[in-house]
Amino acid sequence: MYRSALTLRLICVDGRLRRVSRDGRVGAPAGVLEDHGAVAGGFLALCGATGDERWLGRATELLDVAITHFRAPDGGFFDTADDGERLVSRPRDPGDNASPSGTSATVHALLAAYALTGEGRWRDVADEAL
Repeated sequence: MYRSALTLRLICVDGRLRRVSRDGRVGAPAGVLEDHGAVAGGFLALCGATGDERWLGRATELLDVAITHFRAPDGGFFDTADDGERLVSRPRDPGDNASPSGTSATVHALLAAYALTGEGRWRDVADEAL
């Protein structure tokens, strides 16, 4: 339990992911969509492997943040949060490369949340993004 609390302290500030941490200190850069989707997916995998529902709760909290702050009006996702750094244009790159895109990681996590909970809202958001 200590490790999970320590890990969360190093990646989250006020319920929001941070992009980096180093030497036991959380970094200032805010997490992007890719971070939210990948970490939520990891938490869901832990829930499935251990049966510990706290991981499900942490994953769905991150997915709620992604839906609230990264979702585009057309149902897709932006790579940066709506309350993040002001840019001329918020980037949206759904294409995968060596690692999954933020959209891909988030859609996979949404579908895993649906599979574990049976809550259709997760599937609906994933379907809209696709």
